[in-house]
Amino acid sequence: MATAKKESEEEFDKAVANIGADFGADNVDDGIFDDKNETKQKFISWDKVGETVSGYYVDRRTSPNKFKPGTDQALYVIMQKSGEVVIVAGRYGTPVATFPGIEQTPLGSFVAFKFETERENSKYPNNPTKVIRTFVKRGKDGKPVVYPEAIAKFKGESMEEAAE
Repeated sequence: MATAKKESEEEFDKAVANIGADFGADNVDDGIFDDKNETKQKFISWDKVGETVSGYYVDRRTSPNKFKPGTDQALYVIMQKSGEVVIVAGRYGTPVATFPGIEQTPLGSFVAFKFETERENSKYPNNPTKVIRTFVKRGKDGKPVVYPEAIAKFKGESMEEAAE
């Protein structure tokens, strides 16, 4: 373990040495507040019936529901096979909007969401209800298959750190 830590420290030192001449320079933050440099979370918007999203379920957060004040919605963080991270927001609910099937799914599972169809919404006629189906990869025993390496990659940890 001590050898692995020493090697990672050496790798870090090499990476810092290769950053370049402007590391620590006074001009390193010039233009940092330009719109092109803004980081954004990628929320899935479900524009067309048939759209799908799949990947490793690596985190769950809660945030205020802007569509239903006074309630919260669950945000499911999905790391796609490409490494891109997307967020699928839970639907309207009280007190927290969720996707019920995903609520029982352990972090690290491979999951998928599919925009199946739209239904008429009697409460909000101009805003049809989007039916999103959820899926999880299961083993022969019927339980979700968990990939701890996906969580480690998302958190930027090694497998040894994730196991601790």
